[in-house]
Formats: sequence, C-alpha cells, structure tokens
Amino acid sequence: MSGKESLFETIGRYISAFVGKERYYSDTAIVKSVQDDYTCTVQVTDGALLEGVRLQQTEGEEGFFVVPAVNSTVIISYTDSTTAYISMFSEIENIVFNGGDNGGLINITDLTAKLNGLVNEVRALKTALDGHTHIDVTAGAGISGIPSPFTANFSDFDKSDYEDDKFTH
Repeated sequence: MSGKESLFETIGRYISAFVGKERYYSDTAIVKSVQDDYTCTVQVTDGALLEGVRLQQTEGEEGFFVVPAVNSTVIISYTDSTTAYISMFSEIENIVFNGGDNGGLINITDLTAKLNGLVNEVRALKTALDGHTHIDVTAGAGISGIPSPFTANFSDFDKSDYEDDKFTH
C-alpha cells in the first residue's frame, strides 16, 4: 500500500486482480459518418477516430436500432475491450425495427382525418344519388321516377381500430 492509496483502494485493487474482471466504460463521442453495415465512425473526447462502432449492441440489422445524425453527440459503451456500440443519442436520424421491411410508422391523427374525409365524400355521393331523379324520360323502355334510396350506413374511422398504442412517436 502506497502512502496516498487508502485501505479501501488497496482492497479494491487486490480484489480486481484476484477476480481478473476487466471494467469497461462509456465515452462521449461525435458521429462523423454512418455506414450501410449498421456501424458508424465516431470521434471520442480524446480526439481519436473509432470506426466500426455498432448502432446496437448486437451485430446485424434485426431487432431495434437507432441511426444517429451525423455531427450529433452520442455515448458509446463497450461490450469488451475492442467492441463499442452507441448506447445514448442526442439526435436521431432514423429508427428501425426488425430490418424496417414494413415501411414507416403512420401518423395516426393525419390518417384518421384523411379516412374520415373520404367517408364524408362517400356520404355526399350517397346523398346526391338518393336525391337524383329522371324527370320526363321517354326514350326506350327506361323507367322514370325516383330511385329507391341507398340505405346502408357509413361508419367513421376510429384510430383505436388500427392504432398500436404500445409505440408512440
């Protein structure tokens, strides 16, 4: 034990040496570029460039990963002494679930408004058709008069019919 090291620091050092477990850390970095292989290049606080930093802890495109914006600040964490991944983001460019094959998420309020606008247009067409008459039609064997009204109802769309509220944006 050195003169400046406390008893607890000495015990901690001996326990770490006995257990042999390395401690990994996190670091602040700036995103310099994002690659197509689900990795990025970052510049850490000491100025070093790190390439191949994963966008998620595991390799590949499956699961959930966040694509950081270039020049944004991130926290990188290490799974071992050489493998880093982004664990926190200051600015997000994109979020991808399970490869992103199903396209983007919907804006539920805009979709509901658009669908209900369509329902209103169909209702207006129904009203116009129900009120339409052929007066004084005499050509051929046509039938004159008022057609029977269309009696089916059109229902409004309710976002709860198609909204998955487990993920919001």
